[in-house]
Amino acid sequence: MRIAVTVLAASALVMTGCGSDSGGSITPKDDEAKTTTTKKKAEATGERDLDALVGAVVESDLPELAEQNTCVAESIIEDLSDEGYEATVSGDAEMATFSDSDIEVIIAGYDSCYDHATFVDLLLQGMATEGLTFDFTDEQRACMAESLESDIGSPGELMVALNDADSEDVFTASISGMITSCVDEESMRGVVANVFAAGEVDEASADCIIDGLSAELSASELFTMLMTEDPALDAVIESAGVSC
Repeated sequence: MRIAVTVLAASALVMTGCGSDSGGSITPKDDEAKTTTTKKKAEATGERDLDALVGAVVESDLPELAEQNTCVAESIIEDLSDEGYEATVSGDAEMATFSDSDIEVIIAGYDSCYDHATFVDLLLQGMATEGLTFDFTDEQRACMAESLESDIGSPGELMVALNDADSEDVFTASISGMITSCVDEESMRGVVANVFAAGEVDEASADCIIDGLSAELSASELFTMLMTEDPALDAVIESAGVSC
């Protein structure tokens, strides 16, 4: 048995997508070779200019963060415009693709518009879009903000890590650790039950699985294995003789 959970925290914010062949790109106006490449992509996909980047950021499934997202978009646009950049975004996508050299601009934008507490809100609201709804207290959320700051860094560095496919596993593990380090073991049982519910496991079966594995795994350990899609979980369930 496997409960596959996708942590989708920023479904329509500016993505970093470094090195990606999809989407568009940001290119210096005076770089003829890169501009030619961008035009070829644009002919195939359609394009929007730098001014449309605000719309790409604000078109979010998380309206509660519209103010912060607008702030980020305006910050990025101001910085890139000052440097003589223009952006193209594929006509059928909501994301912009940034080159490695623009990462510092993106980080600065998020650092100036988000704090760690707001980033925790961003993550939890994004997880809710995937059916993972948690009722964490203000104290737990504050603890999570401190955990992310210590584990990964500034809000901008968090956003870059969130959208870096190469660090997806590390980031997911950090999110798991953020929650398990700030929620007591008794409350973690309810958190795990919510993860099972997101995987369309009914409440009775979820309780059966949690109880059946209690001798093998704590609720925190089970949560971590679920969130990281640990392939060893199947073997643990089998060895524990859990049948629900």
